[in-house]
Amino acid sequence: MKFIKVLIIIFVTLLYSNIAQSNDIRDFEINGVNIGDSLLDYFTKEKIENSTKTNYSNQKYYDIHISTESDQYDQLTYTVKNGDNYFIIEQLSGDKYYYQAESDKNIDQMHLACLKQKDEISKQFENMFSTNKKIDYEHVYNTIDDGKSFSVVTDFYFDDGSAIRIYCNKFTKETINKRNFFNGLSVSISPIKILNWLDNEAYK
Repeated sequence: MKFIKVLIIIFVTLLYSNIAQSNDIRDFEINGVNIGDSLLDYFTKEKIENSTKTNYSNQKYYDIHISTESDQYDQLTYTVKNGDNYFIIEQLSGDKYYYQAESDKNIDQMHLACLKQKDEISKQFENMFSTNKKIDYEHVYNTIDDGKSFSVVTDFYFDDGSAIRIYCNKFTKETINKRNFFNGLSVSISPIKILNWLDNEAYK
């Protein structure tokens, strides 16, 4: 239960900007970083270029993962546009790992624990976003490897279609080994253009 409380406090605190009144995704931040900032304002170009990356089938954007030593996150993920030498942040996420064990049973147990914490955080956001649209769904990665990986997602939408996205990934062993993806909990600040790209183009 301690971990759940920490996550709730962290994300509620970091996404603090006039939540009841704001309907602009740019008003929200994680670790003092906003959509539209340049990563060069926070990290050296060498650190950015040497960080772990996630590339997608559609290469319009890619993710930069930077580990953190804080108690709140295992890493922060920044989505940037390919070819952008200023590394403007298009999407921002805080990630917490659920390390998988060898057996499928343990993977299932960790996924259930992730879902429990996701639901606790979602309940907090329900109070904060009472006038915004909430959608719960499961996204299956049909085009990735064996097609059996999926995410359980809750989106809290703004009027323009941008969203705070809370989700638990459950990637299969094949995908984790091949792509170095992680099973875990993420909270993302996601503009509509990135959501459209992720849902319709990124994995094709």
